[in-house]
Amino acid sequence: KTNIRSIASVRLKEVVNIVGVITDFKPVSRSQRGKQDYCRNLVIKDSSGYFIPVNLFKDSVDKLPQGVKNGNIILIKGLVIVDYRRAKQGNSSQLTTFTTFATDNQTLQEVKSPGVHCPFTKDDLCVVRHVLDFARSQGLLNESKFIKTCDIESTQQAFKYIGMVTTLHSPQRTRIDINLIDYTKNPRPHPASRSVHPEMAINCTLWDNHALNCPALEPGDFVMLEHLVKKVIYNVLTVNMHRSQPQDCFVHKLQPDDPRLSELLERKRMCAASKSKIGTAYTSKPRKGTTPKGTFNKSKI
Repeated sequence: KTNIRSIASVRLKEVVNIVGVITDFKPVSRSQRGKQDYCRNLVIKDSSGYFIPVNLFKDSVDKLPQGVKNGNIILIKGLVIVDYRRAKQGNSSQLTTFTTFATDNQTLQEVKSPGVHCPFTKDDLCVVRHVLDFARSQGLLNESKFIKTCDIESTQQAFKYIGMVTTLHSPQRTRIDINLIDYTKNPRPHPASRSVHPEMAINCTLWDNHALNCPALEPGDFVMLEHLVKKVIYNVLTVNMHRSQPQDCFVHKLQPDDPRLSELLERKRMCAASKSKIGTAYTSKPRKGTTPKGTFNKSKI
């Protein structure tokens, strides 16, 4: 019999064993105080539908979890549940062990961390496989399946989205309006949008727990949003989150070097290059009578 707990059942100050699929992570950091250990921060989710952020500390980067990427599964034993900003968080102790399972091709392959021994039983492995089945059913194994703004109108199910924040507005504590772009066109943009690219902008409104659990954001930040559904209001295409539980945390701030941003950053680069070419042609003013055919002459527009 396994002693692995569901994330939904853990309580503060308990020391537990859990298994979850990685849904978000941050680059390795190092504490500036105390032992100055290295830290790997993860957000994991299990089949109970609950998330929990986890901080795993080691005195060497090599001893931190290996094979960390969204969609892989991690087994953690001896995790200490603590309170952080009125929410549950898991922190490792000196006795905490862990191992990761790569889910490439939707199979399981253990990825061990050097110097970290985390034995598991057949019953434990059954739980890991159960989480794998859950992750597969939720579309959490396919990292690249993000819907672009230009494709949202034809999407019928809940989806994931990556975009760049252009503006934010929070008229009340339990509501945040986030304006986003991913450098594809919105087929139904807001006619009075104040975005730097109004034809690309799309608005996402966070209500209640989604707003309360949203990380601190500012224009220029990159985010990944989960469980979005489209909504057309007065012929304007917007997106909302379609469920709300106290533990829900579906807005994830991404680091600029996150590999999931590669396609968006390439579209951004191409957009900037295109505007630069147009601006150069528009502001160029050849001498009178020498304007080459096919170029812009600002004085004649």
